[in-house]
Amino acid sequence: MSLELRFDVSDEDAGGRLDRSLVEWLEQNEDVPPISRAYLQRLIRDGAVFLNSKKASKSKTLRGGDVVTIEFTEPEKLEVVAEDIPLNVVFEDSDIIVLNKAAGMVVHPAPGHARGTLVNALMHHCPDLGDIGGTVRPGIVHRLDKGTTGLIVVCKHAQSMERMSRAFFNREIKKTYRALVQGSPQVTGVFETLFGRHPSDRLKFTSKCSQGKSATTRYRRLANSRGISDVEIDLGTGRTHQIRVHFSENGFPLLGDPLYRSHWQPQRLDESIREQIHLLERPALHAWKLEFRHPCTEDLLKLEAPMPDDMKSLLGHLMVQP
Repeated sequence: MSLELRFDVSDEDAGGRLDRSLVEWLEQNEDVPPISRAYLQRLIRDGAVFLNSKKASKSKTLRGGDVVTIEFTEPEKLEVVAEDIPLNVVFEDSDIIVLNKAAGMVVHPAPGHARGTLVNALMHHCPDLGDIGGTVRPGIVHRLDKGTTGLIVVCKHAQSMERMSRAFFNREIKKTYRALVQGSPQVTGVFETLFGRHPSDRLKFTSKCSQGKSATTRYRRLANSRGISDVEIDLGTGRTHQIRVHFSENGFPLLGDPLYRSHWQPQRLDESIREQIHLLERPALHAWKLEFRHPCTEDLLKLEAPMPDDMKSLLGHLMVQP
């Protein structure tokens, strides 16, 4: 597969080692193809990473204004067991497949999750996916957290992979989410912050930082009842955990989110509502709509995944129409 990603080094990024900075950058962006650290190290070693158009060494110190490009040219050997796991297909043709991912399904294999992942299911559904994508995430061009439901795009060949990856990277894909949050944010709003890794908890990210990448989340409150709001969210950027962080750190944590609940105030909710929320075993977040140009035909696709049962049930209990 031929794919190139470009990383423009800002003044805030200056001073870091190239390999460590790239790992941080890739981990913080859901809108780039998932790339393992080991594979990135191999790309640097094989001369597929360039600093200002020259082959780069992993220990090179970055300066503001530098341009780093990564060229993916040779796929990594894929060793994933195909499993006959049901998939909810929203759209499929010879170029791409768009799925409605279930809650609790891990997207790609990792330590502790070697089986039962979306990739395992895809390898059974589309056996020829194994020769694209460069990693153990064949054809996957963006990411959803384990607990997040909704639309995810998978490419079936190298050409569609390259074009969709560029579209996500260039923010040409319109992504709309639904979330259930505690409290009542204003009817419309936008969070525009810096965004980076949490200084003391490596599993978390934060917008309360003095240095980081820009992050933009726009939202519209659709309904509010009994201390809970249903919000529609349009992402201006695709940072990892962006929605969860922005709403939590502004006082409106997502229901069911165990990681970002420092602002959670259960005492403000009546007992029956707390019991319903306790039934949520994940953050109440759903990748609701995608709008993009088909990577090969250029037709405009507008796709939607219905609200999952757990969120729909809670909305019904709150007497809020989904």
